Amino acid sequence: MSSYNYPSGEFWSPVMTLWFKAQAARTNKHFDLMKSLIEGMVVHCKQSSAMKITDGVRFAVSSVLLLAGKDCNTCMASYLAIECFFCAIEILAKAIRCERSSQIMSDAFEGLVHTNLQNNDLESARILLDDWNGRAFTSDHPDVTLAIGKGNMELGLAFMEKRQYKEALDYLTPAVRKVLRKHDPEFRDSESEGIFASALGNCLYMESGAVSAFDTVRQARLIWKSLNWPFEHVDCIVGCLGIHMECLLWMDEPCEEYEVHSDMLMQHSALVKLGKEMLVPEMFTSVGMVALDNKQEEKAAELFEQACTLYKLIIETKESEEICAEIRGLLMHIGHANFQTLHYGKAASAYMECLPLLEKRQPAEEVRLASCVASLGLTYSVLFDYDNMMLYCERAFRIDALLSPNVRQLIIVSMGHLYYVKAVKLERDGQEELSSTYHVKALAAFQKALDEYPSNAAPSINYGYYLFHQGNYYDASAILCHAYQTVRSHTFKDTIEYTCMDEPILIEDLRNELRLRQLIRIPSTVFALYLKTLAQVKMGNASGAQDTVDVLQREVYKCRFADYYCCAVFGQDSMRRLAKSLLRFALRAAGKGNH
Repeated sequence: MSSYNYPSGEFWSPVMTLWFKAQAARTNKHFDLMKSLIEGMVVHCKQSSAMKITDGVRFAVSSVLLLAGKDCNTCMASYLAIECFFCAIEILAKAIRCERSSQIMSDAFEGLVHTNLQNNDLESARILLDDWNGRAFTSDHPDVTLAIGKGNMELGLAFMEKRQYKEALDYLTPAVRKVLRKHDPEFRDSESEGIFASALGNCLYMESGAVSAFDTVRQARLIWKSLNWPFEHVDCIVGCLGIHMECLLWMDEPCEEYEVHSDMLMQHSALVKLGKEMLVPEMFTSVGMVALDNKQEEKAAELFEQACTLYKLIIETKESEEICAEIRGLLMHIGHANFQTLHYGKAASAYMECLPLLEKRQPAEEVRLASCVASLGLTYSVLFDYDNMMLYCERAFRIDALLSPNVRQLIIVSMGHLYYVKAVKLERDGQEELSSTYHVKALAAFQKALDEYPSNAAPSINYGYYLFHQGNYYDASAILCHAYQTVRSHTFKDTIEYTCMDEPILIEDLRNELRLRQLIRIPSTVFALYLKTLAQVKMGNASGAQDTVDVLQREVYKCRFADYYCCAVFGQDSMRRLAKSLLRFALRAAGKGNH
């Protein structure tokens, strides 16, 4: 079928007639009529493939379609805008190569991509770009090639905002390496390249890790610095600095880390003036969490403290519950991080600062309050501050249902022992009545621990030790035997620890071993058998004591001390020597001292 060759004027006149009518309808706010007229114009223009029309008419009609597409976007008729832009490109594809045609075509293509992305239709934009990335005629239109490159970058940025990092990399990387750096002389070291480098660094970090992202985020930081930190891109800049610091935690570049840290502080002072002061403290918190996840607790504490300081500066001028909540959370993080790095004094200070803030927020913060109270108790225990340890552990014991499982178990298992120490202290001070009250509390706490954690040996050992002290050797022997069997049935073994705070209740052998030490730590199997031997001796069961001490001797010499907990002040060698000392005491008590 042969095509009909319209004269150029015969093709041009209907287009202009419809366009003028559409403009009049738009002026009169008859938008439905305007859309209908533009649709007619598009239908007419789609016949251009069967027409022989001059390049001048092609340029003019494409210009009109470009304007029509922009008008449709303004009137929220994006589907029609896409038709206009697409038709303009198709008409120009057959025109001679010239600066005018390339410019119109690139504007139309940018309109196509932008309209799809504005509608949050990433799939349509992706299909469009995948199609046009492979079109051969674009090589004759460098402006179109550049427009496609910009479209790829815009789509890549949209994918990044959706956290589709792999898809973002698929469009960002070729857009820059194959197009923008080659065809856009103004791209290099511009805000566009800063945005690209920040986005690409984020995608690389999230998709591949710190090593692959390090050079890119460093490049982004240098670009932003050379541009004097343009604050209209503050979200992008702060995000880039945050990723850079996260990378530095992996790369161990302390000299550069100091510069990035200074950059973030500078950003903070500017952001306060812009009313966006939440960004930088949040970033310090985010990087601190990364450090915490990577077992860099000292660095995490430093970053959390920086975030907390910045929030406190903000709250001086603008108090809000959101900022107060951030401060409470950071103080808890600071406490935990310092506890892990053995900075117990700093940990206690952070928890103590957080405690009244949480108390004001009851009952909304009851779970975090319970955690804070328990953390204070455990922190004071390693500081050997018995009074404060007792105060906060007892408070945590009263609200144990709110504690995390591990902390709850630790508090419940320990409380009988702590109450017993308190009872003996009061008895020494002549407060007999109050001492009796704490003995009752100790028995109730021992029973609670036995009931709730029957497979844990520590409650049985603590209770057996208490019964031994009270002269109930028969029951002590029975429960210590149960404790030993419980520990033996577990693959993972545990220990019993005594510190200077336990001095009031220590039997003579343990008091001698603790002398001049901060603490002693004993394998549970060894301690249960040692104490059972002494109980059997006290109750006159000589043969039973000799049998038990034989088991103890085998236990000490086959014990793999590396399997047990140890700590900086009492390691495995010290634990081995202590176990052998207890064995000697038990042998002597059982009448086998020459063996």
